[in-house]
Amino acid sequence: MRKYISKGERGYLRSRKIKLGVGSLCGFLLMALIYLTGFLIYVTAKNYITILAVLVILPTAKIFVQYLLLPWKCNAPEEEYKELCALCAPLKLYCELMVTAQEKSFEIMYLLIGSDDSIIAYTANPKSEPDKFEKGVTNFLNYYEFDSKVKLFTDLGQFKKRVKQVAARNQELSDEQREHISLIFEKIAIMSV
Repeated sequence: MRKYISKGERGYLRSRKIKLGVGSLCGFLLMALIYLTGFLIYVTAKNYITILAVLVILPTAKIFVQYLLLPWKCNAPEEEYKELCALCAPLKLYCELMVTAQEKSFEIMYLLIGSDDSIIAYTANPKSEPDKFEKGVTNFLNYYEFDSKVKLFTDLGQFKKRVKQVAARNQELSDEQREHISLIFEKIAIMSV
């Protein structure tokens, strides 16, 4: 039995892409089947069954657009993921997120939230604009009354150094702090696909 992969877990984007791809394929096949059935029965495309086929294609097109918007390469390598998980020992490392901030999408490979509301993220895309990401996430979290400091890294080495610093400040976490961190991630997940 397959395990459900939720946002922030390794393999989420791949799982989501597969689900959306299968859903859009099924929708397109259903639309073609309905259309052909109407055409075979009435020997013309001008019938009520064609309208049903058009109605089926609308949600299918929406699913297909979501499929196309997901990044093709944002899978966290297993060795790298395990190494980072060991570095941030008491904290949870979230990975494989597609965050939309300030009208731009960001492929976030890793994200770490400290108990002091500090958020650090890493993207493998060197063309990302860290300022837009930081400002967008900060503004979004300010709406929920979180005073967060957000930093986006495009260099993995610098991200690892920062992970060590954040993990060193968060060696002892209470249940309240863990719940607070998961609440912040829930808000960030709202911005994610």
